Amino acid sequence: MFWRGLSSKQDRTSALIASDKNRTIDRLEYQRRPQYDAELRELRYGDALLKRFSQPAANQVLILQVFEECRWPNRIDSPLPPTKSLPNTVRDLNRNMKSELVRFRLDGEGNGVVWELTAPA
Repeated sequence: MFWRGLSSKQDRTSALIASDKNRTIDRLEYQRRPQYDAELRELRYGDALLKRFSQPAANQVLILQVFEECRWPNRIDSPLPPTKSLPNTVRDLNRNMKSELVRFRLDGEGNGVVWELTAPA
């Protein structure tokens, strides 16, 4: 257990409370990130609907799925095969957004995608 070496019951209780606080902070931090619902084909930030896919968009969806699987890090490596155009996919991902809270861009080297907030949430 992680509390080996803690001397008293009070120390162990404090460690458990701190651990729970960290998990709560982690959950809150995750909630402050976009979320992609593959079933509904919707990209959201909090309660705000950012984009709904009504037609196939395999490359855009693949990028969103990778972000979601990785719990929305600031940057991901391109999941697209080399034959697909990452710049065009990122451009298309930003098109027709219902809200401009979140934008996607290339990482500066052209081999990754970055998401960022464009307005305070």
